[in-house]
Amino acid sequence: SAFALSSDGSGGVSEFLESVFAPVLGARSKLRGNEHSYCLPRDTSVQPPVKICQLVFTEVDFATRDGFSAHTRGYQNETDPMEATPMGPTIEIWPGDTLKITLKNRLKPPKVSTSGVHNYFHDFQVTNVHTHGLHIGGEMPADSVFISVEPGEDFDYVYHIPEDHMPGTHWYHPHKHGSTAAHAGGGGVGMIIVRDPPGTLPKFLEGGEYDGEGPVPEVELVVLGLTVSQNVAAANGMVKCCKAYNDVSMNYTSLSNSMACRQGQSNHHSITQSLWQTDRDNLLQALANHDFDVDQACDDTKVWNSTSDGGDYFLVNGEVAPTISIAADGWVRFRIVYA
Repeated sequence: SAFALSSDGSGGVSEFLESVFAPVLGARSKLRGNEHSYCLPRDTSVQPPVKICQLVFTEVDFATRDGFSAHTRGYQNETDPMEATPMGPTIEIWPGDTLKITLKNRLKPPKVSTSGVHNYFHDFQVTNVHTHGLHIGGEMPADSVFISVEPGEDFDYVYHIPEDHMPGTHWYHPHKHGSTAAHAGGGGVGMIIVRDPPGTLPKFLEGGEYDGEGPVPEVELVVLGLTVSQNVAAANGMVKCCKAYNDVSMNYTSLSNSMACRQGQSNHHSITQSLWQTDRDNLLQALANHDFDVDQACDDTKVWNSTSDGGDYFLVNGEVAPTISIAADGWVRFRIVYA
């Protein structure tokens, strides 16, 4: 969503932003991406114009100034956890553009597999990209949720934005069946902006209230609602299922009858036997060739660790409780994604 609040308009737009919005804009830089996940300037030398972005999905260790820290999956890992964030860069496009996103999966390939699990947490090392709000194709190489990008693999998405696409504020996140809740719920989200063509907005917003000031300034806010208890439960559930699935003392029947890889009492198509058998054969061969701890291998796949075990934790642009001071008699446009 987007909305506007007032300011007094004294001084230019850049001075206004620097003085009034500095606390948020310091965090706003995280929405621009880093050396791994970023967007290049829009290329208008070709028709239709092209927007090129790269997203690197990897393990992320991030921390906040109030002492909270977490190990999760996302798009912007850094040496300094205070500079890291699971959020992706903001993607800005115009109606009629061609958007190209190269997704690079840099998660570690696990030593054990849970590929036969269906209606429970699984495939936590596999990812993809899904958008919300764009009117685009749902087949490869566009917005297909059936795309699976394995560890070490890349995938080139191509989205053709219709020329009459409505401007707006949208978002994207991973949507691989089995790991969506862990990846998106762990903070792997990003904003998409479809810009307003000339003449779309009222003149006082498009051109600025004051001569020579240009358009009304914008503030982008990505609000991460981290439901820590759910993240903990999902991570622990994945590990529990992994250990049972790869327990060589359990056969397919005993695994299927257990509660390890299902929610509640439902057991409807929870594990595909042919895939389980392939995984079991590969596991036995791996154990014959290499001595490794299966339980530890499952522990290594855990997708969430944090300094907190419960409650909800909210971040704005990767920061804790940033403040914004709004003066009177002017306009500021806010774009907000709450994920």
